[in-house]
Amino acid sequence: MYNSVLDENIHDSPRARARFQSVMRQILWTAQSLPIPSLNLMRQHFEPNDNPVDVRNILDFMGALLSGVTDDVTPVRPLHSSFYDFLTDASRNGYFYVDKMQTHLDLALASIRVMRKELQFNVCGLESSYIRNSEVKDLDQRVMKFVSPHLSYACRYWSHHVQETVFNDVLVEELKTIFQTEYILFWMEVLSVLKSLNTVYTAMPTLMEWIAGQEEHQTLHAILRDAIEFVRTFGGAISMSTPHLYLSALAFSPMRSAILKQAMHKFRRLPIVVTGKQENWPTGLHCRGHTASVASVTFSPDGGQIISGSEDKTIRVWDAHSGSQIGGPLEGHTDIVWSVAFSPDGGWIVSGSEDKTIRLWDAQTGSQIGTPFEGHTDSVGSVAFSPDGRWIVSGSEDMTIIIWDAHTGSQIGSPLKGHTDTVGSVAFSPDGRWIVSGSNDMTIIIWDAYTGSQIGKPFKGHTDAVWSVAFSPDGRWIVSGSEDMTVIIWDAHSGSQIGSPLEGHIDIVWSVAFSPDGRCIASGSRDQTIRIWDAQTGSQIGSPFDGNTGVLSVAFSPDGRWIVSGSDDKTIRLWDAHDGSQIGDPYEGHTGCVMSVAFSPDDDPTTHCLICFSPVTSHSLCNVLQLYDGVDDQKNLIKVDFNGWIIGPEGRLLLWIPSYYHAFLYSPKNALVIPRGGLELDLNMMVHGDIWQDCYAGE
Repeated sequence: MYNSVLDENIHDSPRARARFQSVMRQILWTAQSLPIPSLNLMRQHFEPNDNPVDVRNILDFMGALLSGVTDDVTPVRPLHSSFYDFLTDASRNGYFYVDKMQTHLDLALASIRVMRKELQFNVCGLESSYIRNSEVKDLDQRVMKFVSPHLSYACRYWSHHVQETVFNDVLVEELKTIFQTEYILFWMEVLSVLKSLNTVYTAMPTLMEWIAGQEEHQTLHAILRDAIEFVRTFGGAISMSTPHLYLSALAFSPMRSAILKQAMHKFRRLPIVVTGKQENWPTGLHCRGHTASVASVTFSPDGGQIISGSEDKTIRVWDAHSGSQIGGPLEGHTDIVWSVAFSPDGGWIVSGSEDKTIRLWDAQTGSQIGTPFEGHTDSVGSVAFSPDGRWIVSGSEDMTIIIWDAHTGSQIGSPLKGHTDTVGSVAFSPDGRWIVSGSNDMTIIIWDAYTGSQIGKPFKGHTDAVWSVAFSPDGRWIVSGSEDMTVIIWDAHSGSQIGSPLEGHIDIVWSVAFSPDGRCIASGSRDQTIRIWDAQTGSQIGSPFDGNTGVLSVAFSPDGRWIVSGSDDKTIRLWDAHDGSQIGDPYEGHTGCVMSVAFSPDDDPTTHCLICFSPVTSHSLCNVLQLYDGVDDQKNLIKVDFNGWIIGPEGRLLLWIPSYYHAFLYSPKNALVIPRGGLELDLNMMVHGDIWQDCYAGE
């Protein structure tokens, strides 16, 4: 069929066939389908481009094969995957066969050139730096108006095409026009309004690898590495309020930041750090906030967030890249939170507690969904979602496992009974058909998730309580960690032990986890270490990760690059899964004094108000009345929240302070600044509110 349609409409000439193949290459290897106008605009930047092909002329007759050929809005894509297979299979289709040739180079060049042409400061015309992106009522419409489909595509997918291209001198010089200029900030700005800022974490390493070994491009390499730290530190603030990409992120970047050095001459009237500015990026990440031991930690499905459950009865959500806490604690449990888990889509959080209940939370708002799930008669030590998100399974000190409907909170069937002691850990198999449970009775049991019946006999091999169990990603193996200080790998189908127990820990193994590719196992122990094991051979990989007190929980990030651990020292730590290095130094709590907000004694902000983060009154915020505009209650107008935002009246965002300065943050009510030498700010020339755009000096 395909041959007949194409034969009938494409002239039998090398030129006509070449034009057809060129357009189809672009359509087939574009990472996300684009409408005809965007395809045409991208083609204008291909090389060489002496006689650009009009996509519309080629696609005009292909309505039976492709969508989007009759309008300028619908993305163009094959109506059926068999058409893609037909075009890319030379054995089926010799004449119309389409190969990649230099398509990825063309698309990479086009993406960078589109970015250079269309990126600009404040691309969506955001009027105020005081408000959150979520409060800009027409932000989605602005994005559609000011961020074209091809610019959106270019910003998100240029690195995909670079990765598929061999090193090219022309391309690297084009890349420098973005990443060695202030345009790198404009790129981040677009990603922020597209809610795609995490693109930085994949794009920068991709480009770093692409230029590896090219000594003449070390400056570019340094900027790419700096960009990762920039977004890791400021990504949460930038995503919350895009203007603070400039007002807060640039202002508080360390003195040696490559991005700051190359872009600062283009900006003016930003906050000035008078004393106490960091020279380098902090060496890593350490989440602090819980007031008691952290019993459970896990990553969100996209790797962007970490949740933790603690003996302080709360759940907290953290930015996985910056370590900053997102929102306030999730409060509702009346006792220790032993276990937390994300739903597969990242929208919900489930928690199990010593208070015998399971609770469901909205991951975005932190609000509790519905009423607690009640049914266990003792502490709930473990909870997990099914892979499709429909069910929740819980294990309890009452020796039972219960399956719940995640949407209604109703119990499905009767409790699963078979263990003779506390059920400390439960997990679904990757296909959702089985549930595995580990118990203080020293056994592991497999259950049919649909019928609740026990499958086979208990797995026996441990000589003490089993505290943690997990399936391998392919569902073939189960790993368990025990109070007997060992880790055991089991055949999930036969229940037989694979090899000898993995020995090395010298105290209880509280937690075990498979890496996403199934090749490695991580274990956390009361011996204050994390160990990595080869899942095939059982041998330990490298040295133990030291630096914790007792490790109660471990989890891999979705991409396998990081491991997060929760500890009885009240902290969460992030580790490089490959070399064991800790990503982050501890954030010390309020041990010094630097920042303060004070009013003049008459408490009349309209005449003598003073917002000053320095003992020098001439450093106070300029145009302060703008911050108070329309506010009746003139008292207690400024606060510094636990996330680092300096917030004015009616929730107006003034500045965001990075977590590595939080040690010096004092209450806004403190009118003294002692001693000198900490973080002091000069806000005398700072633009804010509806004149924030004046921070850019232009070309």
